[in-house]
This record gives sequence, structure tokens and C-alpha cells, in this order.
Amino acid sequence: MSGLVTTRYCESIPATQLRAEIRKMVKFPNPITAYYALFSSPERLIEMSEGMLTVEEGSQICAATKRRKTDRAVLYEDAAPILLLKGYLEGFLENRKISQIVVDEAQDYTSVQFEILRNIFIASSWTILGDANQLVNPCIKMDGFESLSRLFAGRKPVILKLNTSYRASHELTEFTKYMSVIPDVTYATAREGKKPVITIAETAADMVENIAQDIEMLRSEGSESIAVICKSAAEAEDAFGRLQGLCDIILLTSTDCSFRTGTVVMPVYLAKGLEFDAVVIYDAGRHNYPDPSEQELLYTACTRALHRLHIHCSGDPSPLLPIEHSELY
Repeated sequence: MSGLVTTRYCESIPATQLRAEIRKMVKFPNPITAYYALFSSPERLIEMSEGMLTVEEGSQICAATKRRKTDRAVLYEDAAPILLLKGYLEGFLENRKISQIVVDEAQDYTSVQFEILRNIFIASSWTILGDANQLVNPCIKMDGFESLSRLFAGRKPVILKLNTSYRASHELTEFTKYMSVIPDVTYATAREGKKPVITIAETAADMVENIAQDIEMLRSEGSESIAVICKSAAEAEDAFGRLQGLCDIILLTSTDCSFRTGTVVMPVYLAKGLEFDAVVIYDAGRHNYPDPSEQELLYTACTRALHRLHIHCSGDPSPLLPIEHSELY
């Protein structure tokens, strides 16, 4: 009888108040302390990684995490796991008022971040949109849309693959298709245009001259929006410094509150989601994009173009470009 009374009492009070009462009775470990304890032993971390980490990598990660703990600073990539652990230990602050959740650019969220959101918005319907090929941070990404299906298994998720491109011309879509990481076939629309252009210069100075000439040519042909897309913010600043005396350009940075029209120089992470009549890739040389870990980054930069794509390299071109398919450019 007493158990029945207790159950009815628990059902009659809000969940937040119930958690507060439980915390008074049970001593929970501090989430941050508990999280850092996972990195106290490189051997244990390597064992938990199930073969994903080498001995050297495990030792480096533990040492870096220990330094951050000493500095009383939390790395960005540690914030979400700490929050998830806090939710598991203390309970999530559930929100049942939101009926529909829409997540765009889903490829840039990790499974841990989705797990946190799923435990907060437990009564919501979900629409998750993304392109796994358009990843700007290769170190922070989800495991694939199939992993999301497992995460939301209780909601009976449905995966819809959209394989037809309505944005870029047929020629640009065919070119970038060979650069995609995910092997899904992309069908281009019938709208025709010019093939991409790859220009190889012996030196960086020659490449800058070629880019300045390209910008003037694209303008004369009627391109109203032109983007010179660089790999990083530092490279964008360097490119702007080299080009501003040769042509009329604008540097776009993360501190800009509004988008400025004209010919802009920007890092690829700021170009994500934007479209331009013409895109000029700044230095897609082998030294700048050397290995497959940056495939999505270069793919994202190239797919910002609607009509014209000009790729410039100083020295040998990146192996990530479909150089062997000369019919595409």
C-alpha cells in the first residue's frame, strides 16, 4: 500500500521538482570531473576506442585534455560529451512544447549532439537535412545518416535520398560528382553551361596574376556575383592582400554582419550555403589539399558555383581533383 501511495505522489509533482528531491537524497558525481576521469589513463582510453586510437594518439589526447583541465578551460569538442554526461547523471531538461524540429546542415553535427537534442525534445517530430559531401570540419562530423536512423530507431525514421541537382549547370555537376565522398549518383538537370577550368601555375605569384585576369574576364562575360574561395581565413587574408592591388575585391570575414555584393574573397566555411554565378578556387595545389581528409572541404568550395568554376593551382594540382578525367574540364 505504501508503494502505491509513493507512486501516486511522484506522479503528482513536476519532473523538475522530483529531480531536485532526488538530488537531495543521492550524491551524483560532478559531470566535468567524471568526464575528465575518462582521460586519466591512456590505456583505458585506447581500450574504449575499440581500435580507433593508436597508443601515441591516446597518450596525446590524454595529455592535451589534462592540460585543459589544469587551465580550467573546456575544448569545443569536449563541451557536447560533458553536456551529454550531465544529462545522463542529472537528467535532461525536457521540452515538450516544440512539436517540430528541423535541422539543416546535419553533416556538421555529431552523434553526441543529436543524442542531446533527442533527449531534450522528446515529443517532437524531426526533419533532418544534410549533404555528407559538404563537410567543412573533417574532425567533427556525424557517422552518417544511417547512424541517425539507429539513434532515432524508436521514431521509425525514413531516409529520403535526393540525387538530382537543380542548382548548378550540367557540366559543373558532372565535374563535382567525381569529387564526392559518398558514392550516390547525382543526376544533373538539362541546363547546359561551360566546363570547369583548371589553371596550373609554377609559382604563387603567377597564380595570383592568373586569378586577377580570370576575375576581369568573368566580369566582362556578365558574372555579377564572383567568389574567390580559400581554404582558411588566414589564406583568405593573404589572398586579399595579394589581389587587392590587381582588381576590385572585398574580403569577407566572420565578423561581417551582412553580406556585401561584388567580388568577394572568403574562406570556404563562410561560403557554405551560398551560391555565386562564378567561383574561383584559390590554390587547389597538392600542397594545399594533399589528402582525402580534405575531400569534402574542396568539394564544398567547388559546389558553390552556379555557372562558372575556375580552379587555380600553384604547382601540381591536388590529387582530390578529377585530373584523370580530362573530358570534364
